[in-house]
Amino acid sequence: MKKVSEQDLYVRTVYGAARVVSRYFKTTVHDAHRIPAQGRVMLVGNHALMGIDTWALLPELFSIVPRVPRGMALRTLFDVPGLKHILEHGGMVRGERHSAVELLGQEEMVLTYPGGARDSLKGVDSRYTLQWEGRRGFAHAAYVAQAPIVPVAGVGPD
Repeated sequence: MKKVSEQDLYVRTVYGAARVVSRYFKTTVHDAHRIPAQGRVMLVGNHALMGIDTWALLPELFSIVPRVPRGMALRTLFDVPGLKHILEHGGMVRGERHSAVELLGQEEMVLTYPGGARDSLKGVDSRYTLQWEGRRGFAHAAYVAQAPIVPVAGVGPD
């Protein structure tokens, strides 16, 4: 799995571009002191339409906790030419249990949205209701890797 550094020019460029989204939505991060500055940790949150929450969160999180959050992305996104390159070089990996366990074993910070596309494409009648039925892979990965789980709540996108 590709190692990604917070000093990587590509990472800084992608996060710089994502800052436009973050500023547009006036993203703020509260209680970032609860996220370990080093060592394995899994951030777990609700997902918003088209993953826009990720692009709003990542640059803000990166500016507070100087670590590259290794996002677990929808597997089919890696089949899109060009997008695969952006995702991989930005630190994202396919959303699979073994990927999370491997990253956590390397003392990485992993960001996942267990509800995935189902959570991000829910109707207005399901606002702020997690769509995580049967989605326990994140808990399994954290348990196997003995990693703490830090909940992340995106308030506003729904």
